[in-house]
Amino acid sequence: MSLFGGTMLSVGEVGLPFLSQLLFDFFPELLGAGLGAYLGYRYGIRQERQMRKEEEKELKKETIKSLLEELDLNCMVLNDKMVMTLNISPTKKNPCDIVPLITSSYDSAVTSGRFSLLSPTNQTSLSVYYEECKRIMNKASIVETTYRISNEEIQSYIDQINEIGEPLCDYIIEIREYIKSELDDIK
Repeated sequence: MSLFGGTMLSVGEVGLPFLSQLLFDFFPELLGAGLGAYLGYRYGIRQERQMRKEEEKELKKETIKSLLEELDLNCMVLNDKMVMTLNISPTKKNPCDIVPLITSSYDSAVTSGRFSLLSPTNQTSLSVYYEECKRIMNKASIVETTYRISNEEIQSYIDQINEIGEPLCDYIIEIREYIKSELDDIK
């Protein structure tokens, strides 16, 4: 007898058919929901990866274009031997004019992590180039910050800068082609 006055049924009499019917009705729905959730998750992950790849391609394109523009500007300065020129005029306050080589795109790419998007060969080539730019600008800053420097000493620094700058311009042309080909490969 049960608590409510009725007779108690055993599992074998009513429970098993009810349980099997419940599982038979519920299992396909559970399987369908689980499979749908799994497939939706996999599709979402794939879409997210595809979006990241597209964003990475755009960042790489922007970085390469910026670096190419910077290389072109620096090549013009180096070709014209304008990094540092002597002022002979007595009315000028500074004994020389300095046109700095631009490194902002490179510095930005390195600090933001975008530089790692480039191929290892281009990373190395650009690093070598920009180290030479820093050498040139260090020599120019020595003249700029030194007081009472003679025109002969300034001319000596100008000659050293031009000596570094001439082959550097040829190097720019060479690495520019490799970087440009990497840009073309992205499209």
